[in-house]
Amino acid sequence: MKKVVLLLLLVQLFCNAFSQEAVTESDTIRKHALNVYFPDVPDFVKKEITFINYVRDLKEADVYLIISFEETGSGGETITVYFVGQNKF
Repeated sequence: MKKVVLLLLLVQLFCNAFSQEAVTESDTIRKHALNVYFPDVPDFVKKEITFINYVRDLKEADVYLIISFEETGSGGETITVYFVGQNKF
């Protein structure tokens, strides 16, 4: 009985030792993600929206974001976002 318990314990330890996922290098540019040119993007946006690739060259981008801010007469602000597609879009 002691041998069976010891064998089960060893099997359990062995399984736990090799059940971890393999460590892979995190690649910041994914192959199939959308390439977006977004000048002066805040670090917060880059940190929170991780499913796109932020590119620095306008020619490499699939989408180019243009954002304009305008004050309204009542003291508010209007934000307009234009998505301009290029390359495969």
